[in-house]
Amino acid sequence: MSTPRSTNPRSSTRGSGPRGAAARAGKPDALAAGGDAIAIAPGPRVCVWLRREQQMLLRQCAAIGAWRIMGIGGPAEVGAASASGSAGGDGASGGVSAGVGGSEGETPSTAQFAEKLGARALGDDLRSALSMLGGLSGEERPDAVLLMHTGDFGIIPATRDSDADAAADCTTRGVRLLSLDPLPASLLSLGERDAGQGAAVVAGPEGLGSIGDTAASDPAIAGWSMPLGLCRLSPALGQVLTLMESFGPVRTLAVQCLATPAEGALGARVFDAMDIVHALLGQPETIDAAYIGVHDRGLHPLPGEHLGGLHGDLTANLRFAGGRAAAVVCSDRAGRFEHLLTIIGPGGRIRVFNDGFEWTDARGRKIDESRRAGARRTSTLRKPAIDQSDTPSPGASVIVEQVQRVMDLGAAALGGTPIVRYPEVLAMAQAALLSARTGEGERPATLLRMAGLG
Repeated sequence: MSTPRSTNPRSSTRGSGPRGAAARAGKPDALAAGGDAIAIAPGPRVCVWLRREQQMLLRQCAAIGAWRIMGIGGPAEVGAASASGSAGGDGASGGVSAGVGGSEGETPSTAQFAEKLGARALGDDLRSALSMLGGLSGEERPDAVLLMHTGDFGIIPATRDSDADAAADCTTRGVRLLSLDPLPASLLSLGERDAGQGAAVVAGPEGLGSIGDTAASDPAIAGWSMPLGLCRLSPALGQVLTLMESFGPVRTLAVQCLATPAEGALGARVFDAMDIVHALLGQPETIDAAYIGVHDRGLHPLPGEHLGGLHGDLTANLRFAGGRAAAVVCSDRAGRFEHLLTIIGPGGRIRVFNDGFEWTDARGRKIDESRRAGARRTSTLRKPAIDQSDTPSPGASVIVEQVQRVMDLGAAALGGTPIVRYPEVLAMAQAALLSARTGEGERPATLLRMAGLG
């Protein structure tokens, strides 16, 4: 039997993406050289909705991608200091410096944070903010709205339709709506809005999904926003997908999707993992899952009926027709953004990491690998701990790369191949939550039928 041939023979790829030099150096442009801002070409105009705990992540993203921060808003928080009015004559920011974020040990309120960045304060009502932003024109209108936090948006029955309308106000008027958490977060919201038409977010070049200017009126778009931070959209998994014909059908799959709360709640990681599983194995027959919440020891919390507001860990075993299987581990309390995959099949084993992959055949011979140049393992056990607050997280680099590619592709991405089967992936995620509540194996196909999407 001949050895499978690789389409990417033993390559070592260099890190790419927006402002690649800064990303490869491991420092945001505006945080390099001891904190002195470097003159760089302005990036996309972005409005952001976030929690106070996500301010550092936004600083890193804006510095790496040279984002012009047009506006910042977030939910009202108990005890948050208030700051009134908008700051900055044109509501834009040309860069982010290391000084943003208040004095050491303090986190400014969202309005104060917006003022420090010279951005418009968008208040604490996401629905009103989206409707307002969709109505802007000219230089005041952002290129994209990034929802780093979605809260109960699209979940509460009384406001679900108006939430969907506000999201549509952005996308129909050319403002791309991007989100770290899946939106909507439940099959019920999706089924009611789409009246059973749910299909897919579609892909453009290099396997990236995007929402174009006509997304809200296009029945091929099932989600209300473009999900970011998905492993499916990473260059490493994109390379691996091109090898699947040579590797053969996947027999067993192990997926770990890990992050910190700033990079999306647990629901985002579960959706992420299920999207990977669906891409490689399709829809499972049953899912058995367990949920471990972040509560006091001795309590056994149960997840709700949607992906919103989940924190902690989730494990799941998925069974497929034909004797195939997958195992999933997800957490938003894992300390670092990371994707780890092990794919087993006729071609041996493929391991996928944040920075590349490695393919070993059934005899233990290395067939192919691709790792970002300069990537190396380090240990803090053999050297003093240092303050890494200004070191960009892997999650920040992933978010910036995917935002930039969405900006580059635009509506042209609508002509590609389906990449995120939103209803099916959402059904798999919700079946896992249901299984964690019932203690029994649950069928995603049943949930799809109940939501009128099957």
